[in-house]
Amino acid sequence: MIPEIQIYDYRNWKDQKVCELGDDAIHIWKVPWKEYPYEKLAFSILSVEERARVEKFAQMPDRHRCALGHIALRRLLGAYGGVPPCKIQMSRGKYGKLSCDTDQSMDRMEFNLSHSGDWIVIALSRTFCLGVDVEEMDERKDKGKMAERFFHPAEVSAYHLAPAQERQVLFYRYWTAKEALLKGRGDGLTRPTDSFAVAIDFNSPLEQEFDIEEDRERILCGWHVQNFLLESRYMASIAYRSGDSPGEWRHRQP
Repeated sequence: MIPEIQIYDYRNWKDQKVCELGDDAIHIWKVPWKEYPYEKLAFSILSVEERARVEKFAQMPDRHRCALGHIALRRLLGAYGGVPPCKIQMSRGKYGKLSCDTDQSMDRMEFNLSHSGDWIVIALSRTFCLGVDVEEMDERKDKGKMAERFFHPAEVSAYHLAPAQERQVLFYRYWTAKEALLKGRGDGLTRPTDSFAVAIDFNSPLEQEFDIEEDRERILCGWHVQNFLLESRYMASIAYRSGDSPGEWRHRQP
């Protein structure tokens, strides 16, 4: 199943027509966190664990993003699921991926969130396992050394072969795609980012899906990834897979 991916502004989250999510859809919400004063946030809908997590951050911007990210997530889950936000029960997987508990009176909802710079991003679906990542692109620094440290050799080669003016954008296409995939699978940092490659051509459109390879003989079955520009300076990727399992690395068929 190929999903219909739609991007919405969180400032419109109360529009019930928007919060109608079909089985073949993925909704991505962008949240401009600086527009919501910290002291006016609805902390009362957060769980004890979520409030404690917010308090662990030493820097106020980090607290702000964490608090609003979870508040926005609860409000969206409540709007889609018809459940009061404060009543939603969530738990974390072995490597920290957040999910809704299954023993509550709301339909299945898959979700994932990310943040960078001025934006928080929340992806939701009823059908697809999800991972999302967003990064503010810093064009002032060359990313060659970072690519060589964190990317698969095939990606490093593609990065250096790309025209110089295309390399920064290509770097963030790779980076967000790999992060989104690992977040979607729930692997955390257990799989090194240089252990697998995503097959992006620097001339390919952002919306094009691409394959994920661990080496020349094995592919990650079932997962698809797409890049998209959230704003002019923000690259993002959504990774998705139909079904409940995270998918396995399998040998290619001859």
